[in-house]
Amino acid sequence: MTTRQIFTCILYFGIIISVSCNDLTVNIALNQTNISVSSTSTYEKHNAVDGRFHTGVCFETEINSVSNQWWMITFSKHYFVRSIRILNSQQNANMKNVVFLTSTYSTFDPEHQKYLFTVCNVITKFIDLFESVTKNCLKGPLYSKSVVVKNRNDNSTLTICEIEIWTLRGIDRNIQTVNGMGDNIQSANNDQSKADWIGQLCTWSGRVEPTWWMIDLQKQSEIYAVSLINRVGVLDCLGYLKIIVSNNSADPPPWTPEKKCGSIEAGSFYTTRRCPQNTFGQYLAVFKDVGASELGLTICEIDIFGSSINSSVSVNWVIKSINSINQPKEKIASCNVKDSESIDVSENRKEKIVAELKGVSIISSCKQQAFTLIALSNHDIEDCQLINTANGYYTEVDMLDTCFFECNCKPGYCLRIYLKIFTSKLLSLNRDFFIIVNV
Repeated sequence: MTTRQIFTCILYFGIIISVSCNDLTVNIALNQTNISVSSTSTYEKHNAVDGRFHTGVCFETEINSVSNQWWMITFSKHYFVRSIRILNSQQNANMKNVVFLTSTYSTFDPEHQKYLFTVCNVITKFIDLFESVTKNCLKGPLYSKSVVVKNRNDNSTLTICEIEIWTLRGIDRNIQTVNGMGDNIQSANNDQSKADWIGQLCTWSGRVEPTWWMIDLQKQSEIYAVSLINRVGVLDCLGYLKIIVSNNSADPPPWTPEKKCGSIEAGSFYTTRRCPQNTFGQYLAVFKDVGASELGLTICEIDIFGSSINSSVSVNWVIKSINSINQPKEKIASCNVKDSESIDVSENRKEKIVAELKGVSIISSCKQQAFTLIALSNHDIEDCQLINTANGYYTEVDMLDTCFFECNCKPGYCLRIYLKIFTSKLLSLNRDFFIIVNV
């Protein structure tokens, strides 16, 4: 199966019993169709999200009366945008002063963007031909319905060969503790997504069997998903393989025992595999056995998504579709909400509020009471009640589960919502949490 197909999961009483969607992408931008641009172009605007990392097949605007060119993608739903990677072309030597903007709105008005859009980050240095760059949003993940790439340079084109957008945290970029067979093994995770034949930005094992590439993540990690970018024109070089994980073996694979994250039969340009839940380990390998393919193994870029042990807790609040950076948030030390994070909801004067707590693999932790949501009203403090859950690990592009809490403040109204996390009760290594307060 490829990322272009439609995937379904069969659930029985909330338990996944048939998984046909473990190769659903975690790239929010991939194959999205609602795209708009500042001006007409002879280069297709959807080239930027087609999953083909070819620097000769790109989106590019024309130079015309529009001084600052832009490209915009609107998602089918809201996502938390953590990081964005953009690939430059063979010809654009002026990729600089490009800004990434996010918004909870689905239209773009350049005249009023400062009111509707939040700056995620800016490319301030020149990006060379054929090269890519990843930018994390400066203020943390941003709740977004749309993302705009805008060229701040007057009278110049905007070029995007491919753009990737993620909620998940990448845990492998530029880690140097890698090993493998053949040439350019350090190129597999150097954050360069170019996949055509110009330059030496992809690994190649040579025509040997078996063959492998591996990385030491340097600490115990929980691995959610792995994405692989293939070299254009030799798809079998990234086919007939398996992605495996080990917790205690720095030796070359195959490993005994090993944990299988996923397998790839027929190669494609861009492939993602979601690991089974609770896939823990320090070492990850891409392995091709004897007889798999005489062409060997090629990796232009690997992205490993997950969490690592001892990660710090991160909480992102959203209220009225506004990110927490624009909302009052405080840590207090009193009563039963000591050391809690909170958000002010008093201006909404609601007697009842439903809050959505989101994160990867958090449902079991919610049921284990690792999270306590508390509502402060104008007369009392009450625990919010867990009323429902939704498993997103195999079904959502961002892989986020949701725990729904109902906060009842009657007979008064809610003043503030608190979140208290008992880390000793958490059943996964994930420490990235998002709360949407529906008022």
